[in-house]
Amino acid sequence: MSRYYNSPLWEPGSVRPRFGFQVVGADMDNGVDRVVGRRLKARRRLMGITQQGLGEACGVTFQQIQKYEGAVSRVSAHMLWKLACALEVDVGYFFAGLVREDLAGEGPRSLPPVGAGLSQGF
Repeated sequence: MSRYYNSPLWEPGSVRPRFGFQVVGADMDNGVDRVVGRRLKARRRLMGITQQGLGEACGVTFQQIQKYEGAVSRVSAHMLWKLACALEVDVGYFFAGLVREDLAGEGPRSLPPVGAGLSQGF
């Protein structure tokens, strides 16, 4: 059998088996990751910075910047901070306009005060 895409062994949506790897980020279909990636790309283009330049400023390769922009890789908090500094924006810029879907209709929730319940154990 042929190992090419037109092979009967290949099914749409699957990875060609000859590479010997599995899709690691299959559960990365998160809307927040896509929004962060789009905003990252938009700001980078607005400032006229290449992926290579942004990668050098943040200490990663341009391929990694591509992965962040395409929501293939999730951006860590530390990297988000570096990207925000390099792009001269607040970290919140990447999340502006997002709606908290998990709390839709419930209104704002308050968190318990820090240390609440700690004295109960003593």
